[in-house]
Amino acid sequence: MTAPLSQAIENLYEAFEAPRPRHIDGCPCCSDRKKVRNDHKPLRELTGDDLGAYTVSLFLTVGSVVDFKYYLPRIFEISTADEDWWPSVEIVLDKLRLGEWLKWPQFEKQAVQTFLDSWFQERLDDTTSEIDEFNLDQRLDDLLCGLSKAGIALKPYLNRLSTYEKALKAVWHVNADTLESRNRLSNAFWEADSKDANEVMAFLRSPEVQAIVKA
Repeated sequence: MTAPLSQAIENLYEAFEAPRPRHIDGCPCCSDRKKVRNDHKPLRELTGDDLGAYTVSLFLTVGSVVDFKYYLPRIFEISTADEDWWPSVEIVLDKLRLGEWLKWPQFEKQAVQTFLDSWFQERLDDTTSEIDEFNLDQRLDDLLCGLSKAGIALKPYLNRLSTYEKALKAVWHVNADTLESRNRLSNAFWEADSKDANEVMAFLRSPEVQAIVKA
């Protein structure tokens, strides 16, 4: 993990520091299966297994903004550290939208934005150096979709992506087949014909990007 991303996670812990929720509301018929496991442990010691079921169901059948804010730093930290964790990044970042995070206090929004910027930059820097049909790096593409799910404007991120040739080729190769055969992006979390999906497709098909990815 890069130093900026590590610091951004620490900023999340500071911004969202609060007492542990005494109770988490949920659907009576299933909340026992979707609650946080081992919630007696310190926040930073909760594992992906402890938080997985809660995170998937958050704002659907369990949870509220109050408990989401408490667990948010650890949820985001696990998402950056464990690429195989379920829920995926798209589901995790969609919780921001469901929690109406753009209405939160400015210092909380800033902590989240700094974290997302640092996470995106780390994935730009870590993109695999060799791109071929056997080695497709979807992590950056998944995060781009996750940013959309969070309700964040994608243009600044696409502009940044366009300056990283290896990262740009990774995103292009992940989407090339479905763009050609189905006129859509490969990630199933994109909503068909949504503004963001169309923006990304237009970006990938632009002459400037095509000149790079087909060079």
